[in-house]
Amino acid sequence: MSKAKCNVLMGEIQNGFQDLQAYVSHNSTSPDIHIWAGHLLFQIGAFDDACKAYSNISNITKNSEALLYRAMCYLTLKDIVSAVSNLKMILDLKYMNEVYFDYEMLEGLR
Repeated sequence: MSKAKCNVLMGEIQNGFQDLQAYVSHNSTSPDIHIWAGHLLFQIGAFDDACKAYSNISNITKNSEALLYRAMCYLTLKDIVSAVSNLKMILDLKYMNEVYFDYEMLEGLR
């Protein structure tokens, strides 16, 4: 487990974020980096920034994990249209019962 992940798990958000920024500067193309950054930002309530972190993943439209996390950010921000759009992209990649249920529920609310 990386040092940044350990710091976050131990509740040391600031240290975890600094470690993560250092790691990003060395390996900015890894999707894991942006997912970890998004998780960290989500945990501290920076939902807009978490969406941006997930969006930094190249080819995000082919990454169902990142799309799901970004949809959760949008839902937290009460942006149902964007959340539904991300869930639809996941369903276009592969059918998942739980995602389909969420998609249908949010589509109904929209």
